[in-house]
Amino acid sequence: MRATGVKRFKKYKRENSALRAIYSFLSDYDQDNLKLVTLISPGRQVQTFTDANEITVPKTKQRIADSKSWQRLRFKVFDKYGNACSCCGAGFLDGVKLEVDHIYPVSKYPELELEFYNLQILCNICNLGKSDVFIKDFRDEKMKRKLADIYASTYQVEKVKE
Repeated sequence: MRATGVKRFKKYKRENSALRAIYSFLSDYDQDNLKLVTLISPGRQVQTFTDANEITVPKTKQRIADSKSWQRLRFKVFDKYGNACSCCGAGFLDGVKLEVDHIYPVSKYPELELEFYNLQILCNICNLGKSDVFIKDFRDEKMKRKLADIYASTYQVEKVKE
């Protein structure tokens, strides 16, 4: 990115992040006639921009924790399952922070992000250990079956016969 007396080079992991930065840069130097930004992206042609209006700024995805629907759902999960870790049984009185965990992680199963039956209560230690690596449901069999049915219908998988 270059404007009169200003020169910046930066690498971005995602093209959307680069486009937002370019838009911001061009907006900051909108009065400068000598501004030029070059975007080099793997597998695409080199693009140059001189005006912020040439760019369609990609929308940023709202974080789940910020949404009202997540806050309501989180309350329902605590109301249903109580205030103890489903894995180790620790609670607030034990000095641990309790979190609502996605059994099928959002990073791999985004369609189940706001599904009640995909949620369980874990303390922060158990949740960090589980991470998004393991799919482990610590709840009772009835809840596990409901989640299995939802998973099967969402991902068009044949249901397992008992």
